[in-house]
Amino acid sequence: MKTLGRKTTPVLLIALLALLVCNTRSVDAAANAPESSTYTITDITYTHEETGSYVLTIKGNSKQPPTFITYDLFDPMRVVLDIADGSLAEGVVLPLDLSSGVVSSVQGSIITDQKTVIAKIEVLHTENSQYTIKKLDNDIQIIFTKTDPMSQSTVSDGDQET
Repeated sequence: MKTLGRKTTPVLLIALLALLVCNTRSVDAAANAPESSTYTITDITYTHEETGSYVLTIKGNSKQPPTFITYDLFDPMRVVLDIADGSLAEGVVLPLDLSSGVVSSVQGSIITDQKTVIAKIEVLHTENSQYTIKKLDNDIQIIFTKTDPMSQSTVSDGDQET
């Protein structure tokens, strides 16, 4: 097995870094919607409901409901939404730093290196929260509820030792 020389490794790392940087535009640079975009994010709001839940709403402008996938990433804890044919309206400024509740920040980027443009929204949240995602017409809601670590453990009467 042949190993890379000392001179080759830095060149490969620089090339990989350049490739990653060139394929993802920052949110500020992607403020104008690409021509192929069918879903434009017009606003992102974060509210605390009377029920104790926190609701992050991604408001969109489209003739059709948004098409997206979600997944969780860790360290830091976050839920990621990849919105197909997505873009950001000029007034949407990310990252959005939040000071209360279970969400600490909302970050975003536009990925243009594929046939379909992707608006990637990352919502950083605390470890002791659960969430539900709802699609309401052209909007996407992420509803967070705090969980009590003590309430997650259960004890069964039938498993006790005597």
